[in-house]
Amino acid sequence: MKVIIVKSGAGDCGDHCAAWISAEGEIEKSTPALFRRALTAMGKHKLPVLISSPGGDVRAAMAIGRLIHAKGLDVVVSRTVLLACQDSSRACSDSKLLGRTGKPVSFTSYCASACTNILAAGVHRIVSPRYALIGVHAMTVTINRRRIEKTPIFTRSGQYRGYQITVTTDEGWPEQAKPAQYKFLSSYLKEMGIKGDLIGLMHLAMPDEAHWMTSAELSDTGLATERRTGEDYIAAIEHPPVAPPTTEPGLGISRQKYTPPTGVVCASPPKSLPSSAEETQARVELPISMTDTLWMLSKEAANIGYPLNQQYLGYGVTVVTTLTGTPPQTLVAVAAPGISVQVGDTITLHPRHRDANAACSFTPNLILPGHHS
Repeated sequence: MKVIIVKSGAGDCGDHCAAWISAEGEIEKSTPALFRRALTAMGKHKLPVLISSPGGDVRAAMAIGRLIHAKGLDVVVSRTVLLACQDSSRACSDSKLLGRTGKPVSFTSYCASACTNILAAGVHRIVSPRYALIGVHAMTVTINRRRIEKTPIFTRSGQYRGYQITVTTDEGWPEQAKPAQYKFLSSYLKEMGIKGDLIGLMHLAMPDEAHWMTSAELSDTGLATERRTGEDYIAAIEHPPVAPPTTEPGLGISRQKYTPPTGVVCASPPKSLPSSAEETQARVELPISMTDTLWMLSKEAANIGYPLNQQYLGYGVTVVTTLTGTPPQTLVAVAAPGISVQVGDTITLHPRHRDANAACSFTPNLILPGHHS
């Protein structure tokens, strides 16, 4: 595995360019030492780990996981594409720990086999909802096998005189682990905070195969705590969303005037939507995501008939089903920075409505802070 510290090569990050630990390739017995070197170079900074790996040595992966967990780092399943060196400086070299710039690329990234032990160690475990694959399979253990061979001995005249015994040891012979041999892995996963039956999913595939986990399995096991791309994760560090000022107690939203683009004709909101601020109960159907915020809110704005209020682009987005009113409605909702809800939570929703102080725009359905269970 190649482990280096990479600085973002984004041209618009200025003095706020992010850095991360890039880890790609097969996990070997020597890999924990590479991580210790990177963590030492990291100093007091908490750099996220961007990883893409087919797996490898289970115990080495667990050792790496404990290093990451002790430092309180996030783990993101993402590849890192290194940018070309701007000069021939020796500092910009593939063999150096520092000095390279790059960008995260979630497309075709994956974390399989022992790599999931590293993913499990993250404070936040970020997996792209579309591009990253997480794979598990039954564990193998390495044993030493002894072979006993008997070689017959004959005299020159052909008379049988007995046999010679030769004992040979074959080292590093892989075989499928027995149930009792999963105890150390089960203990490790509990230590990392994985509460679901990840080991049960491992038994769905033979050691030379892979079970690619579904979104529900990633959520149920806790192996993925957030569903967004590495690109979005790094962009949020470099361009953190700024919460708008609060002018209405409890809502956490702003009533600043929005100036519509030239030539846009304002439309009245549909009659099915409330004309004033109300609250309703709803159930969360999808994890909060930053990836689809712009697309989903723009689509909602198009359906309503007036443009998107730009102040909500930094918010997370999810899908909810109303629990009050007949019939139930499926709605797009946004959550202000700092609000965390899970699939199945019952939340209090502030429905979108026509805002007289925000001409030609709409307030999207907003999940109220402190009103969910």
